[in-house]
Order: sequence, then C-alpha cells, then structure tokens
Amino acid sequence: MGIRLADQGDLAGALTHYREAIRVNANYADAYSNMGNALAAAGEFKEAADQYRQALRINPNFAMAANNLGIVLMRQGDTEEAIKYFSRALRISPGFTMARQNLERARLEIKKH
Repeated sequence: MGIRLADQGDLAGALTHYREAIRVNANYADAYSNMGNALAAAGEFKEAADQYRQALRINPNFAMAANNLGIVLMRQGDTEEAIKYFSRALRISPGFTMARQNLERARLEIKKH
C-alpha cells in the first residue's frame, strides 16, 4: 500500500503507512527502506539516510538499501562514504548493475576533485 501511495505521489500517505508497518513490526527492514525512498523523493536526504541505515542494521545483506544509502550520501556531497555503500551492495549482490553504475559514477566524481 505504501509503495502504491508513493508511486501516486502521496508521499505523506506512504510515510504514514510505513510508520504503521514499523509500529507493528520494528524489525521490518523493507518498511525502513521504503520510508527512506519516500523521504529521498521528498528531498529529505538526511532522514532518508537514517532510514536506510536502520534497514541495514536489521538486514546487513540488504543490497538495495546499501545502494540507496549511497545515492542519498552522494546527494549530500559525501561521495567517499557513498562509495563504501555502493561497494557493500556489490559485495552482497555482485550482479547488481545499478550499484555498479553508481559506484563508477562516484569514482569519477572523486577523480574530478
């Protein structure tokens, strides 16, 4: 339900749904990750990063959460930290094309500066 609300642009409704899912099950890593997605879509990158970190505390092998954390870290200007999370996503899931592309983009960004 939360994903559908987010896809329809109802980020507030999606966040309410994810908070309820977490209230019911505080160990639901997907709910934290999805909340991070909604917060990132709203431009709330610090808050999104917090949610992805919580998802990774619950499930250290959550490749998508690691990748998405890297994305919001890059948006916050922390490219070096982002590289760690893109690399982590690839260690978890070596065929994760999006994480590989993000890692390459981050490395190019580091070389520019």
